[in-house]
Amino acid sequence: MFRWIVTLFATLGVLFVLVIVALSVMVASLSELVPHQEEAGDLPDRIVLEVNLVGPLAETASGDPFAAILDGGGAATVLDLVNAIARAERDERVVGLFMDLSEADLDIAEAQELWSAISRFRASGRKTTAFADTFEPVGALSTGYYLATAFETVLVQPSGLVELGGVHMSIPLARRILDEYGIQPDFDARHEYKGVAATLTESTLPEPIRQNYTDLVESLFDRVARDIAGARSLGAASIKAFADAGPMIAAEARVNGLVDDLTYRDSALAAAEDQAQGEAITIGDYLYTEPEAYETDSPIVAVVSVSGQIVRGGADFLDPDSASTGLLRAALTEAREDPDVAAVILRIDSPGGSYVASDSILREVDLTRDSGRPVIVSMADVAASGGYFVALGGDHVLAHPGTVTGSIGVVSGKVVIGDALDRLGIGRAHVGTGDGPPMFSPWEPFTAQQSARLSRILDAIYADFTDKVGDRRRLSREALDQIARGRVWSGEDARRLGLVDSLGGYTEATALARDAAGIDAGQTVRLVVYPRPEDPVDFLWRLLEEGDLNDFVRASGEIYRMITYTKGWMELVAPRLGERGIRAEADALEAR
Repeated sequence: MFRWIVTLFATLGVLFVLVIVALSVMVASLSELVPHQEEAGDLPDRIVLEVNLVGPLAETASGDPFAAILDGGGAATVLDLVNAIARAERDERVVGLFMDLSEADLDIAEAQELWSAISRFRASGRKTTAFADTFEPVGALSTGYYLATAFETVLVQPSGLVELGGVHMSIPLARRILDEYGIQPDFDARHEYKGVAATLTESTLPEPIRQNYTDLVESLFDRVARDIAGARSLGAASIKAFADAGPMIAAEARVNGLVDDLTYRDSALAAAEDQAQGEAITIGDYLYTEPEAYETDSPIVAVVSVSGQIVRGGADFLDPDSASTGLLRAALTEAREDPDVAAVILRIDSPGGSYVASDSILREVDLTRDSGRPVIVSMADVAASGGYFVALGGDHVLAHPGTVTGSIGVVSGKVVIGDALDRLGIGRAHVGTGDGPPMFSPWEPFTAQQSARLSRILDAIYADFTDKVGDRRRLSREALDQIARGRVWSGEDARRLGLVDSLGGYTEATALARDAAGIDAGQTVRLVVYPRPEDPVDFLWRLLEEGDLNDFVRASGEIYRMITYTKGWMELVAPRLGERGIRAEADALEAR
């Protein structure tokens, strides 16, 4: 028996070594597929920057150690685009900007972030042109058209449509079907405006929640309508009427002043070049053929992203859709221990999640401030519930007008399936200590004692949440009660109510970080995303050293996916990339 165990462990050890060697070879072979930049090409004297905005955008680069290979050097992020437009604004060679919005998929706050960047570029006297084959909403609101109105010239294909859409919320209410199948939602909330569980607990939307959501969507759309009206020299009432009227054919949109002309993409790009008297260069060529140099000793403003559902757990780089305590702890610790980091921008795009996890992240933010580094909070599309909770650690809190903000409340409960099992003829038995199943067992509803215990827990969490908001936002109990109780607000309303300090995005956050850290106005600042991605092989070795076999297996699966889906793609596009190369793109982004 002993000999069998020794043989097993020896075999496993050999297998692990073989796996690591194989993975190292795989990563190395992929690196060889990536063309390297040998010599930077020359850019023209007059540049029209060409941007194709495709699909949804991530806020910042992923901490996933495999992302640079899987995404071909990293897909463009909101931060990348803002920095690229700002750099172009400083570059005298750049005389125009052409953006194709045909496949854009933006949240309202993302559109407002890019709107501000384009407006600053346009205010510098450069020519700007937006084009789409059709302006139709990806969701309810055509954020592509909304962003287009930041440009001097708006063009659409003759066969296209122009639909403004509106801001809408559709909430499925499943209570009747759950009752039909014997499934019982058993939830409690603080307080009447906290609507996250309504989709399970209600068959009609409660009036407080309906009124709050109505106020929210009206505030969001009022700002959008004012922005479009001002940009297109139309009345806000006209914009709302156009939105209600539905899609317009392109010719109608031109007559009504929503677009300037009808044309196809090739003609639109040629017209943009003629108007600016420049040559179109893609944003990839512009950024990566001639990377902008920074002094190596320039102070760093670290950018840490709280993106997705807030959860407890380790630094899960392989789950980009959640903000784990381990990941945020690693990022903030790395930032505050880096002597070159002068300040931190905490970028939040989260609807919340675990209260315990949110509190852990807030603690890390507080520790970062205690280290002497200012923390500027920049809210993206949503900073609600736990997402707003972690923002309380900032020295200054910024939101976009369209940021969904607040939701100062708490909800908890469970879905009970005991009756459903009875109807299916499935019995159940319980063996354990105590007087019955655990409190959050799905088999039975809460007992009266358990409901009282849950109520006490929710009261304690809500009291802690509101106490921290009141203390850090300097709000009285009376004022806070009027804006809390689970309500959600637009960023514009949140500023008026004192939940945030001012409106703005990355540019304003960077300026505040510079001022708070005492960095001279003329000194170069580097925006660096933390945590910095690890080398893939180093990452795998670390997982083995830490004994995290579960993450090791998941990382190995990532490698397999990378080999399967990426190698063929890279072999296809590599000849077309030439000297620019994907790796050159990644190097340039790191230099920036």
